[in-house]
Amino acid sequence: ADRRIEDLERTAILATIADLHPEAGLLPPPGDTARAVALRWMTVMAAEAYPHVTRSDYPERFTPDAAAAPAIKARALEMYRDVLRVV
Repeated sequence: ADRRIEDLERTAILATIADLHPEAGLLPPPGDTARAVALRWMTVMAAEAYPHVTRSDYPERFTPDAAAAPAIKARALEMYRDVLRVV
């Protein structure tokens, strides 16, 4: 499965939950411009940040060389932090 699609689907699910339970205040209400901003950042986190978490958690999946796994993990964490600086 394509992880980016799955991550974006999670964002859609979270937005649906927010709509089904507006009393929880999970997102600004539909029509509020703040909602668009919140959805944009949710999408950025899902599409840009989460793939780095996967590489950090499972670096061995991204190389046939076990010795390279620590460097992949370290770089993934750096890239994740770079995304968070933008957010």
